[in-house]
Amino acid sequence: MKKYVVIAMLAFCGACYQYTSFQPTSSTVGKAVRVQLTDQGTAHLAAKVGPGADYVDGNLSAMTDSSFTLSLTALGRRNGTEEGWKGEAVTVSHADVESIELRKASAGKSAALTAALVGGAALIARTIGGGEGAIRTRVGGGSSGQ
Repeated sequence: MKKYVVIAMLAFCGACYQYTSFQPTSSTVGKAVRVQLTDQGTAHLAAKVGPGADYVDGNLSAMTDSSFTLSLTALGRRNGTEEGWKGEAVTVSHADVESIELRKASAGKSAALTAALVGGAALIARTIGGGEGAIRTRVGGGSSGQ
């Protein structure tokens, strides 16, 4: 039974995501997005998120004709580092946005990763457990400890 629980857990951990361009509408409020910033956007957001922001990831919590508001989950800096955020609200002007992309699960990548994880787990289980049950050994010469 434990074997099936491990396999199920690995399958849930195997999701891969990709970002795809899209045109935001009111129906996409609440969805996970990535906003790629312009040079001007990096400068404008410096007071809110610090210097050198390249992109911001988060849930699109509101949008108007002139701005997007996100609950930040991550921020990528131009020096290549990424940092996690805890849902702080940040508003970005449309003029500061180079592109906006929707985060989607990638079925192909997820399936490939899940298959690799399950196969690796099965190989490890077979190697460690000999393929059947658990290995049981008694340490200390067989004394019952009484």
